[in-house]
Amino acid sequence: MVLQRAPQRAIVWGFTDTFNTPTTLTMNNKIYHTKSSSTAENLLGQSIWSVTLNPQTEEGPFQINITQPLANGTLASITLDDVLFGDVWVCSGQSNM
Repeated sequence: MVLQRAPQRAIVWGFTDTFNTPTTLTMNNKIYHTKSSSTAENLLGQSIWSVTLNPQTEEGPFQINITQPLANGTLASITLDDVLFGDVWVCSGQSNM
């Protein structure tokens, strides 16, 4: 995965089944906390959480860990490996590009 590098701030987001669910994102020894928003409810009754990361000047690779508590008291965890920060260019046009 490639996210936008500094000076821009990348946004990581996801879904949860309940409103006001605390979500913790850890990357590069920095911990970000957020809660899901009930105003961003989609058609399936899920709410959306988002975290705006600090600008990253290093390219990486980084590992991002995301955890959320479930209704039964356990923690759901997702790990994103090999996250890089940079620019993605998409070019199209003539065959001699």
